[in-house]
Amino acid sequence: MDSKYFQILSGVVQQVVPGSIVTPFLSPGTTDSSYLRMAGFKCYGLIPALMTSEEIDGIHGKNESTTIEHLKTGIEILHRTVLEFNNAP
Repeated sequence: MDSKYFQILSGVVQQVVPGSIVTPFLSPGTTDSSYLRMAGFKCYGLIPALMTSEEIDGIHGKNESTTIEHLKTGIEILHRTVLEFNNAP
């Protein structure tokens, strides 16, 4: 993806988790972003976590969980991303 917002997000993730690869992900679920898109906003869903395929399959399932380390990493990614978006031209 070549938008400035995806580039910012990708850069932040790579700063927090060096060597990581950021890819688009199509979620089978729904979000409120469809309403924002209809109003002309660019929207990105974000799961700021390192997850195995098994963890992804378990989202909203029985015994859904994550580690404290993954939670901390996700908070750092989200925080830095919001700051960078705020500073974007």
